[in-house]
Amino acid sequence: LAELQTITVHKLKQIFDDFNQFSSLIESIGHLINILDILQNINVIILTDPLIINHKFYSLLIDLLEHICNKWHKSYYLPEMESFIFCHIIEILFKIEIHPEKLIPPIKTCLKDIAKHGKHLYDKNNMKYFSKLVSLYTQNQKIINAIVKCWCSKYYVKIIERIENEEFLLITCPKYWIAYSGSDKEETANILLNALLPSSNRLLQLKPSKHVTHLLDLLNHSFALCSSTIFTNNSLLVPITYTLLAMISKQSIFEEIYSMIKSILRLLLTLINNNQMIFQCVQQHQELFQNLIGLEDEAYIILVSIMNDSDIKSMINSNETFALCVQKHIEQQNDTNHFLTARLKRKLSFTIFRVK
Repeated sequence: LAELQTITVHKLKQIFDDFNQFSSLIESIGHLINILDILQNINVIILTDPLIINHKFYSLLIDLLEHICNKWHKSYYLPEMESFIFCHIIEILFKIEIHPEKLIPPIKTCLKDIAKHGKHLYDKNNMKYFSKLVSLYTQNQKIINAIVKCWCSKYYVKIIERIENEEFLLITCPKYWIAYSGSDKEETANILLNALLPSSNRLLQLKPSKHVTHLLDLLNHSFALCSSTIFTNNSLLVPITYTLLAMISKQSIFEEIYSMIKSILRLLLTLINNNQMIFQCVQQHQELFQNLIGLEDEAYIILVSIMNDSDIKSMINSNETFALCVQKHIEQQNDTNHFLTARLKRKLSFTIFRVK
């Protein structure tokens, strides 16, 4: 093979052409490994040149990856050589940002394995690259639905309860869901919440961790996408609200995982913006949010919604950040019909007028 420093588009095409002369994969496996190794360090401009990206060699790689994914589905681990090929092909696809339709069925199958019994999650190195492969399909409805089914499974609840250090299901996939912009996201969010809410209160009472933080973000994003009907289930939502209030009342949480506070406050804001009973529950715990002033802007937003006009006036006089945070929040709201947004507008404008 050519020296890496001297490889041009035409030389790389010649390498691909030469490889295609082999009559079988068994005969060419050593040559393939060498090529995959070299491709890791070739500039993406060369890899995406029309002469290269449309070459039959890439089609061969996709076929081979499909085959290995199907083999991974049938076993728990891959042999060393197949694992090398699996990871390197995914790295190339990730680098040139292509997502062939042909790979959607085997990816769905592997995600189904994870949903059923956590298969593949402990094959750490291959999972790292499989996660990269899934990231190329985060706007694909079929793949997102398969990810949501993982969260709707009993295994998801078990893995959080065990407080296992598992990245793909607990940390990476929530980011994929939050980034998804498909037209079915409201329907998908409803499916997810209907499956996850019954166990959420118990999960939120676990020891503070980044996994619980991502669960909070997952719930908040899904709630924000849903219609008002999902917010009528007070038998589930009110206990969750009291759990959230209990979480921010614990001083130890500030030391253990600071980022959780912002996630809790955001979820509380979403809930009180859509449910009067939850609003009243939160209103009875004003002192909790007083303790968070200066730490998170969301604390100001919750406070101004539950305080009376006299308290708001005093707060504005003593803390100019208070009014600025609330004004910023109002400007960011797209849905002015939410009762909390309307309340904030009315209170802020009235109180500022009174202060002046």
